[in-house]
Amino acid sequence: EVCGMDTRRTAPALIAREVGCVFQDPETQAVRSSVAADVAFGPENMAVPAREIPLRVDEALHRAHAAHLAEREVATLSGGERQRAAIASVLATRPRILLLDEPTSQLDADGVRALDRMVRSLSAEGVAIVVAEHYACKQLARKLAFQLIQSQGVFVMSALTKVAGWAVGLSTIAAIGVAVAQGQPPNPLITNHPIA
Repeated sequence: EVCGMDTRRTAPALIAREVGCVFQDPETQAVRSSVAADVAFGPENMAVPAREIPLRVDEALHRAHAAHLAEREVATLSGGERQRAAIASVLATRPRILLLDEPTSQLDADGVRALDRMVRSLSAEGVAIVVAEHYACKQLARKLAFQLIQSQGVFVMSALTKVAGWAVGLSTIAAIGVAVAQGQPPNPLITNHPIA
């Protein structure tokens, strides 16, 4: 269950209104030629009122530290710029859950720090954030893991104790109210109900 919706019975379009996903390869995420138009694509498809879309685009570009890219063609962007534009395109939909698949893979050190600030800000606003990251700097991974554990929601991950070598017992995590999956589920899971 995600955001109160049974994922087996709910149309993906309805789930997409609550869950945003930034793909590992940002080149596969862009659907329009200009950055601003690409960021507007999600809200347009969600039937957000036309007068609100430019505000969402501007807000999302600023949050992703990509406002300077608004008028650029996606094809001219570097890997890190594409990653920021892809993050902005998802933020424009204002998801309650944000899934980030290797979000630092093409970012430089400044980009990683900007991502960290963005994640902290979104988390403080109540957005649940799940990060799949293989080669992130250990400091960022520790911060993200700590932030997830502090969240009000329930976060379940099969290898939570192995994030960047951060050894915390599952019983400690469970003691602070985070539901911990037993065994080895194939993928990270998010639910708003504790797992038995």
